[in-house]
Amino acid sequence: MKSPAPHQTDLHHEAELIRRLGKANTFEFLRGANFFGYRDLKSLARDVRRARELIKGVIPAYGVYVLNGPPGCGKTYFALALLAFIAAGREDFMGWKLEETALRSAYLAYEGVSTIPGRLEALIREHSLDIPPDQLFVRHDLEKLTDPAFQNRLMLELDLLGIRVLLIDTLGAATAGIDEDRSKDMAPVLEFLRGLAEASNALVILITHPPKGNPATVRGSNTIEGNTDGMGNIAKSGRGLKFSPKKVRTSTPADPRRFVFKSVDCGQDPLRPGERIVETSLVAAEPKVDPIESVISELAEVSAELPVSKIIKTLTDRGLYSKSVAYRKMNELIPKEATTIIDGRLFHRSGSMIHLTDEGLEIDGDHA
Repeated sequence: MKSPAPHQTDLHHEAELIRRLGKANTFEFLRGANFFGYRDLKSLARDVRRARELIKGVIPAYGVYVLNGPPGCGKTYFALALLAFIAAGREDFMGWKLEETALRSAYLAYEGVSTIPGRLEALIREHSLDIPPDQLFVRHDLEKLTDPAFQNRLMLELDLLGIRVLLIDTLGAATAGIDEDRSKDMAPVLEFLRGLAEASNALVILITHPPKGNPATVRGSNTIEGNTDGMGNIAKSGRGLKFSPKKVRTSTPADPRRFVFKSVDCGQDPLRPGERIVETSLVAAEPKVDPIESVISELAEVSAELPVSKIIKTLTDRGLYSKSVAYRKMNELIPKEATTIIDGRLFHRSGSMIHLTDEGLEIDGDHA
């Protein structure tokens, strides 16, 4: 008898399968339940066709992905927001297009589980997210990833529930007791996680910490970074964080982006009459606009001929730059006899003037 599809799985049947599989010491093929064990993964074919990347140049659609950063930089905020947007079926994630969405997701919280409900509430309110109850799961009080019985149950749960995005926070806490610096210890864990992603056609996100003094690398064995399909670094940045894609196996990493933390009123505190619950959410930072580009674009609305001196005066009058700094930055943006694009329009600098021109117009014998 075939096992029911994830959406039709009876909870009692689900619990019985997990109980049975939890007794196994190795990955076995459960003939009666139609589940494959780890050694059968290579022969397990999936008919589901998925995009190669969840966000182009940022995160792959499946495989193992590392989200790396020092403690307290905002990794969990970022990862939880990503899961919430995907579970809610949103088509974008704070300015990035999601190539796939409405994917069932799960968060394995080995650290800080008490903060998760508040952070989710803030995300839902700030971004107007509608997350169906069966699209996002959070688990805690978990066994270690090195426990064979837990590995069995995790594989089964992903298959039963149809989980397509799995977040493990953090890899260090999930593998406590083994030496992160030893390839011999970490290789079996990474092998299991890669097999889990392959068998479930899922994306497994690992939150990791860098070693002291080297924030761009993963703490521990090179086995971790070398056996992943993608990696991104997170660092504190002002009142928020900076996310820098470092590795995407299927494409060139995209440019870094900044996000800021925002306080969100989550309603009346039921335990403290008269007090409000305020939680923190994450929002995309407004892109920084170069003051010189902004002034040039503004003045070009009035005239297509812009004296450099007028641009410099506008910058200094508004207190944006001193005169010497304004000239230096102007020369960096548009050197003499050079052409550049500002706000989608073509500008050419000739002597002491900057000219707004049209694409393809001949300038000084050359074509722009």
